[in-house]
Amino acid sequence: MKILKADLTPERLREVIAYDPESGSFSWKAKVGRSTRIGQPAGCRVKNGHKYITLFGTDYTAQQLAWFHVHGVWPMKLKFLNGDKGDHRIANLQEYRTIPRLGIDRLTPEGKLAYRLAYQRAHQVAHKDHYRNGRLYSGFRITLTEFNERLSAQDGVCAICKQPETMIRWGKETPLAIDHDHATGKVRGLLCSSCNNGIGRFKDDENTLQRAITYLRRTAGTVPPTPEPRSAYAGFC
Repeated sequence: MKILKADLTPERLREVIAYDPESGSFSWKAKVGRSTRIGQPAGCRVKNGHKYITLFGTDYTAQQLAWFHVHGVWPMKLKFLNGDKGDHRIANLQEYRTIPRLGIDRLTPEGKLAYRLAYQRAHQVAHKDHYRNGRLYSGFRITLTEFNERLSAQDGVCAICKQPETMIRWGKETPLAIDHDHATGKVRGLLCSSCNNGIGRFKDDENTLQRAITYLRRTAGTVPPTPEPRSAYAGFC
């Protein structure tokens, strides 16, 4: 009878397999198949260097079963401290994880979906630089390293107003926006959200921007208003 990994319990494992944490050896305590012999070593090595043990129709790595046998929980990922894949002593195994245990029951369809979503969110938090690098390169063909180099060259402030970003989104300060030429895609610099939106509103048109500058100067009194042209017959009846 096949037993899936999700259904295998530590108690059932200990009933059929003996594991010595000091030596890392496995042996059969019960006959679970035609090729098993009570008291004989369990498992075999394969080309990748790992030892596999087939239990109730499911293949497991020896290090997985060793961890499950001792701790009663499946590990996320294990590494061999001495680098020897054949050394399954419990002292030579160390669990390392990039995300915390999520505490979600994955035996139900709803639990599987919830776990998948929670795993993705946790993985993005644990590897935020990796995901941000992917977004930057996908959108602007610029790496996170190149972004940080530009940010350092601009002293961490906007290339136009020379001020740091002040926009807060979801409770966090947003990074400077990447300004690029919409025709060629070339990155021009890093701008705060206000300046980036501003030149976007002007559609990157230098003439429109210059007229806006002239307008601001005129309305501020620094440039006298240009008089409207008058007809040569103005004032005559």
